[in-house]
Amino acid sequence: MATVMQVDAVKELQDSFQLLIKNWMLALPTAIASLLQVVLFTMVFGAAIAGVFAGGILSGQNPGLAGALLGGVGLIGLVGGIVVLLVSLVAHATVIAGAQGGQFDLSPAASRAFSKLPQLVIAAILIFLMTIIPCLLILLAGLGLLLLIVLFYFTMYVMPSIVVGDRTAIEAIKESFNIAKSTLQPSIIAFLGIAVGVLVASFLSGVFLHIWGLNLIIGFAVGGFAYAYAATVIVRFYELGKSAGSAVSPPATPRAPAP
Repeated sequence: MATVMQVDAVKELQDSFQLLIKNWMLALPTAIASLLQVVLFTMVFGAAIAGVFAGGILSGQNPGLAGALLGGVGLIGLVGGIVVLLVSLVAHATVIAGAQGGQFDLSPAASRAFSKLPQLVIAAILIFLMTIIPCLLILLAGLGLLLLIVLFYFTMYVMPSIVVGDRTAIEAIKESFNIAKSTLQPSIIAFLGIAVGVLVASFLSGVFLHIWGLNLIIGFAVGGFAYAYAATVIVRFYELGKSAGSAVSPPATPRAPAP
């Protein structure tokens, strides 16, 4: 049964935006992570073009060297992707810890984020494994895409559950499912608000991605703010969801006295 949260979800989205505007330094970690993503993509894209071009030239003369060049590009992309993932996890966790309860203090937030990194990595791997089947089903009339959206909705509270709630990765996934299920209406509004913000930021980043210099500015400012806003909204609705769940939880049944 869904819990009826006595909260104006739209107002909470607006308040989260205003809080982030007033405490803009909170967006610095995600801005750095977003900038790193743009730089890595630009480097890998440029290296891929150069590798394909050089590989085409060398394929007839030295196939081994051509293969090595393409393999090097793939290795750079893999290592860079792992680095970006770790930096992004720490950045988002820092914003979540900093926004918890309106503290907006980055120093202890970053320390807490680093301490939770192992569980965050485990959670990311588990969620990735859960996306495999939906990704395979995307070719079947969009069914996989719908499943991905549903999966991302039900796992939206995993990170605050780990960072704020001190849960393990598996416990956080279970708690996120429970909160998203029990606070359906406000959680859906929060999810849609986050999705719109991230999609707009992604669109702007994509438009200016090929313009060197401007793509870095857009990635740093727009991407950083959008991801920080998403993290701020998630931790706010996580706290509200937990409070609502605690308010409606039935009292524990007392144990019968031992004979």
